[in-house]
Amino acid sequence: MTTFQLLTCAVLAVGCLCVAACGGGSSSESTSASAESPSADFVHGKKSKGARFASFGQEADEAEREAASAVLEESFEDRAAKEFAKQCTTFSPKLQKVMVERAELITNSKNQTCAKGLELEAEPLPPSVLVNRMSGPIDVLRLQGDKGYALFHGNDGKDYGVQMVKEDGEWKVDELATYDLAEK
Repeated sequence: MTTFQLLTCAVLAVGCLCVAACGGGSSSESTSASAESPSADFVHGKKSKGARFASFGQEADEAEREAASAVLEESFEDRAAKEFAKQCTTFSPKLQKVMVERAELITNSKNQTCAKGLELEAEPLPPSVLVNRMSGPIDVLRLQGDKGYALFHGNDGKDYGVQMVKEDGEWKVDELATYDLAEK
């Protein structure tokens, strides 16, 4: 057992003892990436992005995971097809604003759109960057309040994470970056 797994087990054991002593709560709800949880599949060393993302908040239930997954899948499909206006509809208002500001900065003109920002960002990139790395639904949604990380096994053998946010009851992509979870 790794040091991380031992520490996780110790923290979970103390947490269960505290809940039992207080007479409430459920010990079945995972709040960390224990060895039994799907989140543990995304830990690639204790200092990897995967370890940080997999220990964020708690694992979402199936309905939340499916809702976030549908949005992320749509976003990646739109990006791969270079349908940037459609992709912008999957973004949080904050991310849409960032893309508008990038477009205005790059073109040095006002009244730009999120789609124009994405188009300008994609222009110099190799086509491989726009490829949809999802091979199906996300495997795990880690959430804390309205913020979350969608974790999935990519079709290229790597594990990825994407920051998401729930706004007005709907999951949205909250950051343009897709993180390779094996990196530090």
